[in-house]
Amino acid sequence: MLLIKLLNIRIVLLLSIVVLIGVFVMVKNQDSLDLISSDTSSTAVPDFPVYPESTIFRMATKPPSDFAVAFASNDSPQEVFDFLLKNAKENGWQVIDQKGLIFKSTKQEITITISVSQNPGEQTAILQQVKFN
Repeated sequence: MLLIKLLNIRIVLLLSIVVLIGVFVMVKNQDSLDLISSDTSSTAVPDFPVYPESTIFRMATKPPSDFAVAFASNDSPQEVFDFLLKNAKENGWQVIDQKGLIFKSTKQEITITISVSQNPGEQTAILQQVKFN
C-alpha cells in the first residue's frame, strides 16, 4: 500500500513538472504567445479568482469546452498561490486536492486545477486548467 502511494506521488510530481516546464517555456517566450488580455478583472470562469496585475495568455484549448490559461506575475509563487486558494474558497469553490503549490477545486459542473511555480530569475507562472464535467 505504501509503495502504491509513493508511486502515485511520483506520477503526480512528474506530471506537474512536465506541465510547469511548458508554462515556463511559454512565459519565457511571451512575445510569440497569443495575448488574450492584460485586464484580469474578468475571466472565462465566473467567480474564480485571477491574480491581480498578472498577464493572461491562451495556452491550449481542447474541443468542445476544456481549456488551459497561463498567467505570468512578478509576485512570489507563495503570494500568488495563497491569494488564489483563499479567494477560490471565498467564492464558493470546494478544494478537493492540494499538494505543494498545486490545488484542484470544483464548483457545479466545473473543475479547475491551479499550478504555481517559478524558475530562478523568471516571472511566476500560473497555470489554470479548466474542465467542464
